[in-house]
Amino acid sequence: MSGKGKFVYSATIDTVRAAEHLTRIAEGLLAGTIGLTAEDERIDLTPSDVVRIEISATCNAEKNRGGLAIALSWKAATETPRGTLEVSTMPAPAPAAEPVAEAT
Repeated sequence: MSGKGKFVYSATIDTVRAAEHLTRIAEGLLAGTIGLTAEDERIDLTPSDVVRIEISATCNAEKNRGGLAIALSWKAATETPRGTLEVSTMPAPAPAAEPVAEAT
């Protein structure tokens, strides 16, 4: 981080623009620096090589609503990598239906 600061951004945007933001954040994470600017606010972040990732997701098919929250945090080389996560763009296959016994 450059100094101390807090940056907050919230907007309603199309999924293409949201994906572009996430891609740039991922590129910055790989490059070791992430700069965020909105209006007259700016923050520059320098993540460590090991980060903590927290992902939470919600889905309410009845109301056609859902959400995905992603948080990254880090401390200077104090954590060791652990945990596994698989991310896909396809929904998980539905479980196979139990065979129905035929009446005799």
